[in-house]
Amino acid sequence: MIKTGTLKYYDPKKGFGFIREKLTNTEIFVHKRGLKYPAKEMDVVTFTLKRTPKGVEAIDVRKARLEA
Repeated sequence: MIKTGTLKYYDPKKGFGFIREKLTNTEIFVHKRGLKYPAKEMDVVTFTLKRTPKGVEAIDVRKARLEA
């Protein structure tokens, strides 16, 4: 299921950050391997979730197309 959120924090040197999911206000970990574009903090993004041994991770993260 595709979710929407805001990239609240991203450190390109460390290669990870956190997305705040829109509906639940939950923070979700994102690793650089899950990004499909050059990320910037405060971008509105779409993503899917993947369970890993360490918890839930955002994957297939893309900049959201905002509708007018």
